[in-house]
Amino acid sequence: MSFSITCVKSENAFDLMTMTLTCNNKTVTKQANAITVYHDFRDQITCTCIAHYQDLCNISYETSSGYSLTCTSPVVYVNDGNSMIVHNSETNITITCRGLESENYYSNITLTCLGMTISDLGTSTTLYAVIRKRDHGSSCTCTIKSLYCDENRTSEFILDFSYDTGVIHYMVNNNSQEVEISEGEMLEFVCLVESYPKPDIVIKSDGSSLLNETWKPNVTSLKTEYNIWAIHFVIANSSCLNTNNYSCMESNPVTLTQSQTSVSILVKCSLHVYEFDSSSKYFEYHIDDEAAISVKLYGHPQPTDIQLLKGTDSREINQTKYSANFTELKKPLILVNLIIHKIQEEDFTNYLLRADNGVGKPLLWEFMVVKGDSILDIDIVLTVSLIIGFLVLISALVYIAPVRYKMKRNQKDRNRQVRPRRNDGDQKTFFNPRYSTSTVSENFLPKVSEIDEDRNSIGMCSLNTDLSSK
Repeated sequence: MSFSITCVKSENAFDLMTMTLTCNNKTVTKQANAITVYHDFRDQITCTCIAHYQDLCNISYETSSGYSLTCTSPVVYVNDGNSMIVHNSETNITITCRGLESENYYSNITLTCLGMTISDLGTSTTLYAVIRKRDHGSSCTCTIKSLYCDENRTSEFILDFSYDTGVIHYMVNNNSQEVEISEGEMLEFVCLVESYPKPDIVIKSDGSSLLNETWKPNVTSLKTEYNIWAIHFVIANSSCLNTNNYSCMESNPVTLTQSQTSVSILVKCSLHVYEFDSSSKYFEYHIDDEAAISVKLYGHPQPTDIQLLKGTDSREINQTKYSANFTELKKPLILVNLIIHKIQEEDFTNYLLRADNGVGKPLLWEFMVVKGDSILDIDIVLTVSLIIGFLVLISALVYIAPVRYKMKRNQKDRNRQVRPRRNDGDQKTFFNPRYSTSTVSENFLPKVSEIDEDRNSIGMCSLNTDLSSK
């Protein structure tokens, strides 16, 4: 494409000497009030015009001005460049396409988006539209046909905004409200969420403490078409304690919105005692008391028959003697309440609670009602026995220690040996207290006074005694 560029002198200038016009390194100089050049333009052109003057004092000076033009791609602004969140079903937006940025030259601009097309002659054009969540990811184009550029310039862009529709599908075993299965069967959860960007999705139970901690679900999350995200969750072998309300919960990190949907799950099983300490199966009461006994059970469905049996032979009790009912707690828990009226001596015995809900075997739970004073007497006997045993042990230690010490000392004395003196020609003889004194000559036995003198002199038990001739 060829076009002309003209440089004109300033109206306030004095005598013009020459003018120089340079465009893209092509220079033309003339002595005239204006100068025009013709140029083939492709993508970008930069021109400089210089006018040389001389005033009345013959002083030369010059003025200059510049010009540039670039054929750039269109620039598109959606919602004035601000991030956009679509909260409702419809949201109004503006889409603006600008032409050449370097100069304010008119161009033919065509904008096509959301099934609409507008065309304007100017520097920019704006489309006012209503978008919906399903419009996310729509493709739009803006084309500029310039008087100065060889070819049309087109920019393509995608509508990008955030939104959160929430949970759109949540089912457990293909049911969306209540699921009832037998213990051991599989539970399969599928939850779909429509949201952008990717939301956080989790499946939670109302009472997680009731869940088996060893259970490891199979959870996967994947993106489907139209920004729908799915989470798949499986409990392969269900337990009675899996009875609960399960919710699929999602939250979007950009829109800061969240939603959830719940499904109730009932797992059928026989009745069981829930977290009861076996050491607490003894209940203490007194004569004429009302014995109130409660035990927490779990199971589904609720019990249809509750009986109280008495004694080791589990005989039936008169219906007027006791009352039994239950209170429904958070499923699958129930609280069974027993009251034995006006306890007498024969009522301090074993009891058997029988509860049946029609699934599996009935529950049989044994407990004992004991007389209050009996537990006190046993405690006293045990305490006294311990004290007596402790005193006996101390007495034994006090008596045995001196006796053993004395025995050891006597043993040392018996083991001492007496070595007498030997005369010339006489055989060496020893005194051993283990032998009978009747077999030893009296001449061998020293006097007590001599023994004491020898002990004082040498500090030993051996005796030096002069032997007399036999």
